[in-house]
Amino acid sequence: MNGFLSVLSEIENYSETVLEATIYSTMAATILAVFVLAINILARRWLTAGQMGLLWGLVLIRLAMPIGLGPESFFSLQNLFTSATQDATLGMELPEQWEPVDYQSTDAAIHGISETASFATPPTIEISFTESLLQALIHIIDSLLPFLPFIWFTGAVLILGRMLFTHWRFTRKINRIPASTEERLLQLWQSCCQQVRVHRSIPIIVFDAVSQPSVMGAIKPKLLLPTDVTDLKDKQLRLIMLHELAHITRWDLGVNWILFGLRLFHWWNPLYWLAATRFHSLREQSRDAMVLRWREQQDENNSQSDHSREYSELLLTLAQRPDVRSRWRVSLPVSILGFLKNPLCKRSLSNRLKALRTATVQVHPLQKTLVITAIILFTASGLTDAKYTATPEPKRPLWTSGTNFEFKSVVSKSGPVTVRVYDLSKSIKRIMKDDQIPEDQAHQWMLLLVRNQFGFLKSSHRYHDEPFPEDSIPEAEYGEGHQLIVRAPAAWQKEIGFMLNAWGKSGMGQVTFETRTAALSKDIAKLAGFEWNRLKAFAPVEQVSFDELPGSEETVVQASAVVDEYFPIRVAVLSKAQEFQFRQIAQCDSRASMMSAPKMTSFNGQRVMLCNLIRHPYVTGLQKQADGQLQSVVETIEEGMSLTLRPVYSADRTAIHLNGLIQLSQILEVNLYVSEIQGKEVAVQVPRVFRRRISVASNLKDAQCLLICIPPSPHEKQFNYLMLKVRLNEKPIILPAPLAYLPPVKPEE
Repeated sequence: MNGFLSVLSEIENYSETVLEATIYSTMAATILAVFVLAINILARRWLTAGQMGLLWGLVLIRLAMPIGLGPESFFSLQNLFTSATQDATLGMELPEQWEPVDYQSTDAAIHGISETASFATPPTIEISFTESLLQALIHIIDSLLPFLPFIWFTGAVLILGRMLFTHWRFTRKINRIPASTEERLLQLWQSCCQQVRVHRSIPIIVFDAVSQPSVMGAIKPKLLLPTDVTDLKDKQLRLIMLHELAHITRWDLGVNWILFGLRLFHWWNPLYWLAATRFHSLREQSRDAMVLRWREQQDENNSQSDHSREYSELLLTLAQRPDVRSRWRVSLPVSILGFLKNPLCKRSLSNRLKALRTATVQVHPLQKTLVITAIILFTASGLTDAKYTATPEPKRPLWTSGTNFEFKSVVSKSGPVTVRVYDLSKSIKRIMKDDQIPEDQAHQWMLLLVRNQFGFLKSSHRYHDEPFPEDSIPEAEYGEGHQLIVRAPAAWQKEIGFMLNAWGKSGMGQVTFETRTAALSKDIAKLAGFEWNRLKAFAPVEQVSFDELPGSEETVVQASAVVDEYFPIRVAVLSKAQEFQFRQIAQCDSRASMMSAPKMTSFNGQRVMLCNLIRHPYVTGLQKQADGQLQSVVETIEEGMSLTLRPVYSADRTAIHLNGLIQLSQILEVNLYVSEIQGKEVAVQVPRVFRRRISVASNLKDAQCLLICIPPSPHEKQFNYLMLKVRLNEKPIILPAPLAYLPPVKPEE
């Protein structure tokens, strides 16, 4: 059972990866297809069918190329999309945050709770019926997204199975039929093969179960002819045979198998069906032109022959033949009319008849050269990926110039601002070796990530709340050699030092975290097929220490209410199969509540934080001002969960050591304390908050899941689970500089 679940988990991961790659390749191919459609409309008269078919073939090749597989180029068509996206992102205004109103009066604290703190809330937005319908549609699509990889995989398997079975059954039927020995057919066929220089032996199979002449067999081709086609004239049979030989000489049978392989990945993709249909249609027109050119070369002395008219009459004759309703069918056929449905077949036939008028028109060599050059340039720009260039930073004087690193300390919640010099020699050598990049690029990556870490630390109110003075703004730049000079608060320096030390030991790999939470009515460990590794009850940490009491001339009061309530914790490390089984069983619980957090990607040694918090303001005190008035003291209390993680790769990059801190807070109730000050009745709010902190350290391999369970308590009636799944990405993905320097958005109040 575990083996089967493991296979299902592998299929799910593979399907998700491949489907994501096909979506990205579709985005790149869409840009190319737009240009091909524009050329088809504006310049079709100057291009042959073969040249237009080549352009649509480029779209199919682009669909088969995952993003990142092709070479990078400044001339790539993707640059049009990426530059527009970057301009829109950089020009986007960040939403305004809610700001608390400056509170000066005491009326709110005197008259009740509802007016204790006022916030400037945005105006109520009325949602129209169309918008609500759109939101409902988006919600439905979001609920279906987890099932899309499985649907894609199922469709691909069904298409592959049906094709292989049909082709095997048809080939088996063909192999039982002996090759034709009719002298007339063999002489015509041998004459046509000699004309187009095909020297291998290709048998003729006269077969009632095909409706149109065709060839099959990419390695050992065979010519398939319906029985009644042999009643046609010799000229008509010669045209049919030349058309099928054109497919053989251009290896169209092998191309069809390649397109079928592409269909397995893009069977859901409208762009694939558009490109494949246009490619097949234009390929048939190109083969028709080859047949007419061969006929003109054969009958150079006979100027009275109208080969275009003869070929048109032949196509009309074959199109009027009744379709053979046989259960046997050629798979991946290359036939003179193809096996399209009637409406598509009529349209394709009409286009082919129109193309025959100009199929043998001589093209001026200069026009041909220009067209070929344009196609080559189009290929170079369409099959390459966008190349990102680092935006040069504006010239400005270095903050380290003219200083001996002796300046005043600025004290903040993160400690005093200090300057440290880090030696990056070991880290740079490791990164150059692991990622095969030059030294200057390793320098650029490290400086970029250190500065990005500043943005994360600054955006978190736990690290810093107040703005820095101008001469103490955190900054990093290179000094002599491999020295990195960093100016930042002490707590920030600790984070940067830990990250740089991890890079020196195990490189700059990345780790992706998939986080899920679940609230269930029972413990399902046994049903999921695993056992808990550890069970222990933990006590709260002391919050007030005698040695930490402040010294002050004024009266200072500190108080902390702590109830020593132990709570048990269960921990287990799950394999992919166990994690899949756990999720399946959890979803069967009708009273279960499961949530998936956004995926997070962290560099080796980097500290990341995921928060799902609501900040509640409460009037928790009143303070007398110099003028005798009372001013409310508003305190913001967080409720929810915050998750802090730091992964550190092992030296061989096969596992990570994960340090995690989980902080849970819940506001149980808010009481009102009423008293009398200055002859007035006043009130303050007294929240009752239940806080829990869970710290965990574990060694995890790729795709393993760390499961933490908090059993029911007097405050919680359900089993609460936290699942942390890690995916090891050895190759780091560095954002281009224009996107990396976007300012972080602070959490909303």
